[in-house]
Formats: sequence, C-alpha cells, structure tokens
Amino acid sequence: MLLTWLLLFMPGGVEAQPVQYIAVQGRLACARKPLPNTEVKLFHKRLIGSTILAVAKTDKDGNFKLEGGIPSRFPMDAHLKINHTCKEKWPCRRIVDIKVPAPYVYRGSGNPEWLSAGTLDMTFKYPNQKRMCTIRQENN
Repeated sequence: MLLTWLLLFMPGGVEAQPVQYIAVQGRLACARKPLPNTEVKLFHKRLIGSTILAVAKTDKDGNFKLEGGIPSRFPMDAHLKINHTCKEKWPCRRIVDIKVPAPYVYRGSGNPEWLSAGTLDMTFKYPNQKRMCTIRQENN
C-alpha cells in the first residue's frame, strides 16, 4: 500500500527512468611499461553499496575500454576502480578509485562521449588509494 502511494505521488509517477551511460578508455602502465591483465571496473557509487557497470582486463599493451549504464532519476556517481600489483610484493595489491567527472555521464539515447583517461602510471600513489594484503591459510 505504501509503495503504491509513493509511486503515484512521486514526481513523474511511474514513468520510465532515464538511462545514464558512461564510457572510459585509457592505458595502464607500471614504471612506463604496459600493465597487462589488470582488472579495471566502472561502477556507480551509492551511499549504501555500489553498482558495477562494467569489468574488463587490460590487454597486452595495458589498454582498457569500459562502458556501462543504469536507469536512474538521480545523477550517477561514476568511478573507475583499478586493482593492480605494480611495485607490490605478494600477497599485496593496490586498489585505485578515480571519480569520473560528471560531464562525461551521458543521459539519453545515442552514443556517449568517451572519456580518454590517457596513460595512468600505477607507480604513483593516487588519492583514495587502498592497499590490500591477503594471506591464504591452508587446511591442515
């Protein structure tokens, strides 16, 4: 009952929500050398949890290309997350979180404008970077 009331009296009612798209391409490097087979994610950050929009691995030259979208009435908070081992010793990895500028979030139909991230060298320390170390325990 409450859900029905909310849907009827929300601005816009139950009409379809606009789809928002984001498209990012770039290249990852480690000390100026390509960083192949590195996981890159595009996601929409929310107060509670996040929605993954796209996941890819860099090619042999460190290149990546991601695009994704969600239906949403509210502005998308798009982020690029890079999970890498550049200049890290096992079992540690670094996770870099880069906010995508709002003007690159595309609403509507047609082709979104691609954001060119350029070459990102993971040797550098980035703001919002985390370091994660995990050790697997063997069963005895």
